[in-house]
Amino acid sequence: MRKHLVSWLAVLGLLLAACSTAATPTPPQAAATPTPAGPIKIGFHGQLTGGFAVNAKGLLNAINFVIEEEGGQIAGRPVKIIPADAGYDIDSGLTKAKRLVELDKVNLMIGPNLSVQSIGMKDYIASSGIPWILPETGSVKFYPPPNAVTAYASSFHQAVPEIGKYLAQERGIKKAILIGFEHPAGADARRAVRQAFEAGGIEVIQELTLTPGVPDFGPYITKMKVDEPNLVISGALWGADAIRFMQQAEEFGVKKKALLAFPAAFAVDDGGLAALGKAADGVLNWFDLPPPDYPSPELERFVDAYKLKYGTIPMYAYRGYVVGKILVQAIKAVNGNVEDSAALAKAIRQPVTTPTGTIKFDDCGNAVLTIFLRQIKVVGGQAQSTRLKEFPNISIPCPQPDAWK
Repeated sequence: MRKHLVSWLAVLGLLLAACSTAATPTPPQAAATPTPAGPIKIGFHGQLTGGFAVNAKGLLNAINFVIEEEGGQIAGRPVKIIPADAGYDIDSGLTKAKRLVELDKVNLMIGPNLSVQSIGMKDYIASSGIPWILPETGSVKFYPPPNAVTAYASSFHQAVPEIGKYLAQERGIKKAILIGFEHPAGADARRAVRQAFEAGGIEVIQELTLTPGVPDFGPYITKMKVDEPNLVISGALWGADAIRFMQQAEEFGVKKKALLAFPAAFAVDDGGLAALGKAADGVLNWFDLPPPDYPSPELERFVDAYKLKYGTIPMYAYRGYVVGKILVQAIKAVNGNVEDSAALAKAIRQPVTTPTGTIKFDDCGNAVLTIFLRQIKVVGGQAQSTRLKEFPNISIPCPQPDAWK
């Protein structure tokens, strides 16, 4: 009896222990944070109508081109581009930026391609924390805030001494006439071009300024001292104004007496070349965009595919292609979690591989890249850019000089 009682007591003890263990609650497991599944919303801020529309539309087309190559989604999330026609003044640019951020709730902002609006938007976008990719900025007064990056920073001030020396030594240029806009980017460009010429020992004998939208450049051209020998005409003109100037320079016979050489003259990009025809022949242009004959299979593929889809060579639009590459790389780096604005802003500043090499970003968020000296030639009746010379690893000063603020 005693032996059986001990056995039963042992069994009872085991049963009580099991019940006690079962009654002890299991600590809850921490739930994994899910990656948001909704669309990634990208705000595109640019001049979709008016004189610079060809540039903004080229950027937008190329960005869409890259996203379509990704199947319309990045890191498993669909991508929605929300465009805003930003107009041409500070107030309209800021209003459209606020609409994209506050009403459309975009996860990232791209643009504008107008420097005065970049300057006017800077404080607002900086305070919003929204990651911001600028395809370019033409004014040295603008340096990106910590949540932004400039894919192409003021090519007016890049490769300046080298360009002046080339014109003096290789082309025998001794004197120069400047013509350009009076607004901030135009003033920066004229100043940079003057510095380029002075670095090569070229004397600036005349400088003409104007506001955008000049219907007739005849009065300006007749004032130019084009009878001077070894002369270059340069400065800051772009868009429809640059097209009209070059057409009239051809009509007035200016090109028979002087070399035309412009930094970032957007008239020699995209639709501008088709409009200019023989008026573009022989024009020199230094730019941070590669000519179509740059030896790169990836660039050749992009140029051919873009031309087939949109009917024009993607010269200025190439900036949109690079912006698209930055965008895709950054979103993949955060595994699609674009709601983490701080992580995404950090990711857009990482080096990115492009058809013309790796673009890096300095501590100021400005690109360090190659500048191309190009010449326009008419081949088979069609004007196109050809490559003359390259200047690698070019950037603007970092930190920003006090004189540029």
